[in-house]
Amino acid sequence: MSEQSQSAYLERPSRFPWPSVIFIGCLAFGWGLTTLLPLHDGIVELLRIKGALCLAAGVGLSIWASATLARGQTTTLPHAAASHLVTGGPFRFTRNPTYLGQALIIAGFGALQASPWYIAASVVYLMLITRFAILPEEAHLSLRFGAQWTAYRARVRRWL
Repeated sequence: MSEQSQSAYLERPSRFPWPSVIFIGCLAFGWGLTTLLPLHDGIVELLRIKGALCLAAGVGLSIWASATLARGQTTTLPHAAASHLVTGGPFRFTRNPTYLGQALIIAGFGALQASPWYIAASVVYLMLITRFAILPEEAHLSLRFGAQWTAYRARVRRWL
């Protein structure tokens, strides 16, 4: 990594709020495909129950992660510099609980609407969020927190 890019990652992981744009874009992608290409299944009611549970789990995980970051006195904004490395709460199980929660929200909408298109959108979301948010955030955290980040990364998986 060049000295210039290290300096940029040290300052903050990104200059653009990619996670919000990707999340909303993937929800719109799932909705659009569901509207244009509706698929129906004989087990719609079961899917809706599972979708509601998945949606609730995603919202709960995202709220828990945001509250943990706030208690840790660091930013909840993915394009702002982290002031502290937070490793408690849901961060004990996954390094990216907010993004995991958002993927569950997208998938939950899919199950509620009995649409596999949202499931596809959640996979697209995970790929895009990794490329545009997680990798820059990890570079930022590595430069800001060094050995502390390295130990945490070795101990906790990116997803689960």
